[in-house]
Amino acid sequence: MINFKKAVIFAALIAASAWAQFAGGNGTAANPFIISTPEHLRAVDNHLTAHFRLANDIDLNGSEENQWTPLGGFLGTFDGNGNAIRGLYINNLNVNFNNNRQGLFSELSGGTVRNLGVYVNITVRSSTVICYVGGIAGVLSPGTIENSYAVGNIDNVESASIVGGLAGEVWQGIIINSNANVNLKGGGGLAGAVQNNSRIENSYALGNIEGGGGGLVGVLGNGCIIKNSFATGNSTRIMERWGTTYSGLVGINNGTIKNSYASGTGVRRIMINWQPQEETEETNFFAGIGGGTICENSGMRTTAQMKQRATFIGWDFDFIWSIYEDVSFPYLDIREIHTPSSVVYTGAEIKISVKYGSSALNTIIELTEGIDFTAIYSNNINVGTASVEITGIGDYELIALYRGNLL
Repeated sequence: MINFKKAVIFAALIAASAWAQFAGGNGTAANPFIISTPEHLRAVDNHLTAHFRLANDIDLNGSEENQWTPLGGFLGTFDGNGNAIRGLYINNLNVNFNNNRQGLFSELSGGTVRNLGVYVNITVRSSTVICYVGGIAGVLSPGTIENSYAVGNIDNVESASIVGGLAGEVWQGIIINSNANVNLKGGGGLAGAVQNNSRIENSYALGNIEGGGGGLVGVLGNGCIIKNSFATGNSTRIMERWGTTYSGLVGINNGTIKNSYASGTGVRRIMINWQPQEETEETNFFAGIGGGTICENSGMRTTAQMKQRATFIGWDFDFIWSIYEDVSFPYLDIREIHTPSSVVYTGAEIKISVKYGSSALNTIIELTEGIDFTAIYSNNINVGTASVEITGIGDYELIALYRGNLL
């Protein structure tokens, strides 16, 4: 039985908006701007306090000639609707104070990003300022990233940078139910520096790290907490590189870690004039937690242990996590149901489509009405308020009701 008690419903029956910059909506929480093209995405910069929803995947087709400029400090909500932004390319070798925050967003300044995937290839270099780099946001201060993921590579070339797979620096922020599979040069697999009462929960990182840092977080500050999270990437400590403290889970820990684990291998590489001279495997990996005293049921585990449910004390395998025993690491199993984000009313009866699965795992499948679910429609043929009640059949256990507008 597949349980949908934590399912997220995305359904909207709306007409095309008069807002020329977007595919629909008016930017309110009830009727967000609809984004369906790279041009729509770029226009977010003009409405940084508004609410947005992706209608489909977007490919930015990034290249040296088509580089992404991060969106400004964001205070609204950005709902990926289970879709992904692909081809985000940045190659900035002259970072200065005016552009030292790199990612999809330069900063979430109280904003929220949810249900979004990003595929990134980012390279930065700075000789004058610290650069903050993350797949979704350079800085989260404050802000929230939930049910989201990043995939790709981030390279800080000989720079004093704070780098993370999802966010560079997290300041009074929250990362929850999210993951990153990003290979990094220094930093943290999920977040570079987590400071000032920030929280990471039900999240994980899979990418490898070269240079100082931690598999999940580079630095965990006072008052911050990591709970029910893990990292599996390998880490190489380069002795001639800035920031050589590293470990499996957290590079430097001054916060609280609960029920969180790491596997992977640590390697110490001696460099002379940036040429490798010697490599030594370090299996202790600083016990995986980078020091600290408040660490409950946490630390390094073997790869075999990381594929066993019994390892993950206190984790919710009913509604949040799943695992294939002895085969896979845990993975987030918060299910999503998707319906079209924008429907242009033509006078014909409007039907919904329902898709099931996890965007991060690329397991989205389309369900069939009458076989996998039933739908009871009310007023889906006339202008006004429409409603749809969805009831799962067989393996798909769900009852959900949505009301929207036909304009």
